[in-house]
Amino acid sequence: MVNRWTVLTWLFAGRIIYTINWVAISPALPLIARDLNLQLTDLGLIGTSFLIGIGLFQIPSGVLAAKMGARRVSLAGLGLSSLFSALSAVAPSFELLLATRFAAGAFMALFFGPGISLFSPLFGQRERGLALGIYNMGFHVGSLMALGGWSQVIDSVGWRTAVLIPGLLGVAITAPTAFTTRGLGEARDEGPYLPKVRFILGDRDIWLLAIALTISGGTWYAVTQFGVLYLTSESGLTIGAAGLLVALMSLGSVLGSPLSGKLYDISKSKVHLLMAVDLGLALGLGALVVRHVIIFGASMFLLGLLYTSSFTIAYLLPMQYRHIDGRYTALAIGMINGVQLLGGAVFPPLFAVMVHLMGYTFSWGVMGLMALAALPFIYRLREP
Repeated sequence: MVNRWTVLTWLFAGRIIYTINWVAISPALPLIARDLNLQLTDLGLIGTSFLIGIGLFQIPSGVLAAKMGARRVSLAGLGLSSLFSALSAVAPSFELLLATRFAAGAFMALFFGPGISLFSPLFGQRERGLALGIYNMGFHVGSLMALGGWSQVIDSVGWRTAVLIPGLLGVAITAPTAFTTRGLGEARDEGPYLPKVRFILGDRDIWLLAIALTISGGTWYAVTQFGVLYLTSESGLTIGAAGLLVALMSLGSVLGSPLSGKLYDISKSKVHLLMAVDLGLALGLGALVVRHVIIFGASMFLLGLLYTSSFTIAYLLPMQYRHIDGRYTALAIGMINGVQLLGGAVFPPLFAVMVHLMGYTFSWGVMGLMALAALPFIYRLREP
């Protein structure tokens, strides 16, 4: 008999390694630039190629999961994304590095949504939120490891070995994960699938969630990319001190993932819960205009908790909508995730332009208003 918590534990471990393979290349960028003789604009393309890959393949991953089974697709995603992450470490040229990062992102898209479809049927409606929260917590644990500790690994063994290690770990963990999940996630749609795909892609609630998450969750990209620069330039903090304050957001996310999942399980109104989270995001973003270390640190922790809560709730709602075929849950989640990934890419350059023209105080205020702008879309959602 399959132990559901054992299955979730292996997928949680895979999610951690998946995230390290995603993020660990960031602290290695200065050494990559020196090794491959790259300019600053070239380094930006490394991240862009990855995001294009993971964004474009969210919807195809859901279609594949419905036709081939969630287990096959998620395991292929875990193994192949790890393989291409490892190949990034041995890329001899900039062009091959871009290609391997694109492929790593594309195959990561195959793991996330189908992975949820793989374990979620093992949990009842009153436990599914907690289970998804734990799964999502793996992303934030991996982020803490990659951003907080991987610089030391890079300093010790070099960027190529440091990027190679999590890639090989991901390949290695695929086999025991496959063994643990045998017999699960085999439900497939043997009939015509295009009408159901069109139905999901045109569903009103899925689009409302995708737009709301893009508007409010997109502000996360501005906070993570400009938080350290804001503190060093406006508050006179060192890069190390500013980095520690911004890292509080990851700590908040680690706590917020299972907490929000549990709150979802016991909440009578899932829509009102998401509205409350969105209001909290607006307040947290607005508080960033106060240039005080304690207030900024508290805001970072709160924002981390609330950002992960908004994502967790947005992924849980399609799993409970009765009009969505369970075999197409991964497609619904992929649709939401794909829209917010591609839409969120607009926020960093938009924020940079606003800071240049109007300053940080105005720009953080606009980010808070953006979060509030998501409320009408959330309000129109149907309760599951």
